[in-house]
Amino acid sequence: MLAIDTNVIVRYLTNDHPEQSARAKRLIDGQPVFATVTVILETEWVLRSAYGHDKADVIRALRNFGGLPTVEIEDAPVVASALDLADAGIDFADALHLG
Repeated sequence: MLAIDTNVIVRYLTNDHPEQSARAKRLIDGQPVFATVTVILETEWVLRSAYGHDKADVIRALRNFGGLPTVEIEDAPVVASALDLADAGIDFADALHLG
């Protein structure tokens, strides 16, 4: 299993760079990968702040990403709960800290 960083997930989800996004897709779809809670937190922030995606779209994208058969998320139940709380209006980072 390979640990991945924020930039790999962002490229995978946004498909914003022809070469890097294709590499991220091959990597994530082709083997088991692991993302830490911190990486998920950073990904949520980057997608909202740098890319301007709205909160609901980011939550949906992260849920879908975590549901991929090749993806393992550290403390997945805590992250899922934080996504639920964020969907209900709480800041995602705050929701993770409530974990």
